[in-house]
Amino acid sequence: MGTASHHPAEAPRPPPPQPLKIVTTRHPAPVEATRPTPATHSQIYRPPFRPVILFDNRMVFNFFRPDNLQVRTVVSMRDITENGTKGPSWTKLLEILGEKEGLFDVEKDFMVVAECVVQGEREFLAALQWASNLPAQGKNFVVSIYKLGERVWG
Repeated sequence: MGTASHHPAEAPRPPPPQPLKIVTTRHPAPVEATRPTPATHSQIYRPPFRPVILFDNRMVFNFFRPDNLQVRTVVSMRDITENGTKGPSWTKLLEILGEKEGLFDVEKDFMVVAECVVQGEREFLAALQWASNLPAQGKNFVVSIYKLGERVWG
C-alpha cells in the first residue's frame, strides 16, 4: 500500500543549517571616569599587626619543680591557644599554672622551656618558636620551674 518503509539503519536527516545572521550594535560613547580622591587615614582599615608564627598544636609541656615532683601539670598547646589570634597565650598559661598551688609564681620563679630560660611573655613566645623549629622527633617538652637566683646548670 502507500506506506513508505524506512530501512532500520537509515535515520531521518535533520534539516540543513540556516545561514548565520550577523547583527551589529553600536556601543555608547565611553564615559569619562572620575578620579578617586586620596583616602583619609580614617577610611583605611588596617588590622593590628600580628606576626605570623606557626606553632604545632600537638606540642605538650610537662611542667614540674625539680625540688618537689609532686607539684606538676601537663599543658597542651591547645590549652593555651587564644581564640582570636590562634596563637599561644602567656596569660592563659599563667592561669593554668596558677591552679596548682606552689607550681609557678611569676614574681619569684622562672622556667626552662626547650633549653630556653623563660621569665615573661616575650621569652615564652620565643621559646615556643624555638621548640617548634626543633626536628619533629617529638613535640613533648619537660619544663623545669626554679626559684629566681637558683642555680640551674652545673
